[in-house]
Amino acid sequence: MSNTSSSRKRKLGSSENVLENVCVCLTGFTIAEKNKLHSKVSKLGGRFLRHFTEETTHLIADRPEGEKFNQAKKFHVEIVTSKWIEACELKQEKVPSETYRLNASSKGTNRKLCPSIKLKLQEVSSSNEDFSPLFSKCCFFLVGFEDHLDIKDMLGKVIRKSMGTILWKPNRMITHVIVNDGCGSATRNDVSNFCRHHPNSPVAVSPQWIISCIQNRNLVDSSAHKPRKTIPMTKMMTKKHASTPKIMNKRKQIFKGCFFSIQSSHPRLWMPTVNVVNDEKDVEVRMITLGAELIKDEVSQLQNKSIQQSTPVKCYIIHLNGPFDSTNYLDTYPFLKDMVNKKMCTAITVNEIWLKTCESCNSIVDPNICRSIFTPQPLSIRKLQNDNNLKVAVTGFTGAVRDGIRQCLITIGAVYTDSMSMENTHLICKEATGLKYNKAVEWSLHVVTKEWLFHIMKYGYEVGCERQFSL
Repeated sequence: MSNTSSSRKRKLGSSENVLENVCVCLTGFTIAEKNKLHSKVSKLGGRFLRHFTEETTHLIADRPEGEKFNQAKKFHVEIVTSKWIEACELKQEKVPSETYRLNASSKGTNRKLCPSIKLKLQEVSSSNEDFSPLFSKCCFFLVGFEDHLDIKDMLGKVIRKSMGTILWKPNRMITHVIVNDGCGSATRNDVSNFCRHHPNSPVAVSPQWIISCIQNRNLVDSSAHKPRKTIPMTKMMTKKHASTPKIMNKRKQIFKGCFFSIQSSHPRLWMPTVNVVNDEKDVEVRMITLGAELIKDEVSQLQNKSIQQSTPVKCYIIHLNGPFDSTNYLDTYPFLKDMVNKKMCTAITVNEIWLKTCESCNSIVDPNICRSIFTPQPLSIRKLQNDNNLKVAVTGFTGAVRDGIRQCLITIGAVYTDSMSMENTHLICKEATGLKYNKAVEWSLHVVTKEWLFHIMKYGYEVGCERQFSL
């Protein structure tokens, strides 16, 4: 009788200790599947790790593939399917894992992907070439990559490298849906219906469209790259190999026809031990390489152009070092001041972060889209001290503003990361929503607005300064 009673207590009692001392890591699941498994493991008293570490006791996987699977085999960590978690939940006890073990001979549901896609993505993602701002106006939603997470990661790198945005949940911003090759007709039909009824009328494309855009340095016609089944290897072998356009290592002269002046405040105000100091000669060389015409003592070209044009000539004043005096910055060049007063010339003040962003975007960025990033400020830009190890991710921002935030972080000495992990210290967020925001809250990271970044650029970083900028 006592045995029966204790058994009922174990079954009807709390499930908090069923997976006590169990530390699981997941691989090969969708975000929704991960969230469900994470919830089940937590309710059963187990721990959940995002990355495979020495603490991992079990790897949960339904297919014998991937880096985590290989690591688990190497270090003899138990590899079980998700059915093991379900069995533990159902029986409210830690069931033996033998029945649920996964090995290299286990059958997976892995769809075939055209091998050339992976090779081409590897080539593009490993290239040092800058492809921005090719996808700056594109927001992508990815479908059908649950079995090809490596392809998904490479696509993400290429898209972000080209200043595109990846959306992890459907919303009104989607412009393109990338459908993995090999998806069934049902999935392709669902995507087609989704695009047809979406208010933004997004375009469904295959991963090959991304590669073609990169190779042509332009958004090519998507009709030639619709979602498709995998091309059979026999057909691939009989096709003639078309020559792949070479990715040219060539930068546009984005400042051709533009006039520039470089200036700084007096060197005694620079304070290089605490402030960011830029090399004026280096900036001058970079600008000339990009086609800029520098205003020094010779002004005839500027004057001639102002006479030829009916509208005032644009002249960019790049302030590099020290505090910026917005009232007297033209005093260095009386002739320029005179032309501005006569409305023959428009002076546009910018900083070195603006220049870096223009280089990265391969186009001239309008500094007015975010003046706190792209225009000189009354105070010098402070750099982080050696004991300030900030690792920052960004979410919600797109295009030149996102790249400007990245340049700001790099300039002050912080570490910028495209993706986010528990190793990050901060997440700069536009809105209190989204996958990164939810994970940052779960991992107790500092979630802050971009104004926090502007604050530490002006006054330096101090522990606790995040409070007034928290989301």
